[in-house]
Amino acid sequence: MAGSWRWAVVAFCFVMVCVAAGCGRKAEKTPAAKATPPAGVGLPDWAPKNPSPEFLRAAKVLKPLPEDAGGGGSPLAVAFYEMFGVLTDEQIATFLERKQVNLPPDAPADTRALFKGKYGAREVGGELVYSRNKVSVPVKSLTPAQRRAFEKVKAAMSDDFKAQGDDDLLVQLYRIGAKEDLSNVDVAFTATGHEVHFRLTVMTKKSANRITMSGFGRSFAQL
Repeated sequence: MAGSWRWAVVAFCFVMVCVAAGCGRKAEKTPAAKATPPAGVGLPDWAPKNPSPEFLRAAKVLKPLPEDAGGGGSPLAVAFYEMFGVLTDEQIATFLERKQVNLPPDAPADTRALFKGKYGAREVGGELVYSRNKVSVPVKSLTPAQRRAFEKVKAAMSDDFKAQGDDDLLVQLYRIGAKEDLSNVDVAFTATGHEVHFRLTVMTKKSANRITMSGFGRSFAQL
């Protein structure tokens, strides 16, 4: 996909990550009826006509990205919303708790500049400190409902990769060190600033005291 919906892979001391159009002819076309959200819930303009309970649950927390950020309405955005909507109450509470984290001191200069300029990171003892929302769930710990939502995410991500001329998601994950059963892969939602990202992170141990992380992430909503 084009524009701001390109996949991003950001690397530092450890590598961190940090469409269909219908063709039919009718003499007259009337707008599809919009879903009526529960009181206090604002649905994106691109919400499915009959959004799932998981989508509606996510919409209680998430807001759509500005129109110029792109991506709204794609099967991928819907899948991310539904994945967020199957998080437990405790996991959503964890995500909403903003915490202070450090950027490693040997992060590349352009990464440091990005975090300082865009995310308001500040220097503390040689490290950059910034605030972030995050919840992370190992693939092996997903509940049955979460596993079903994850399968939809995998399918939508694979379609997105293929549309860009790349291999599907599993091939991409195996290439960066994922195990065949994805037991070393975490599913995460993060927000640095207001943008909410979906992330898949592969963790591979490089030494007794160091774990290397790499993966894929994309913004799809905001707080």
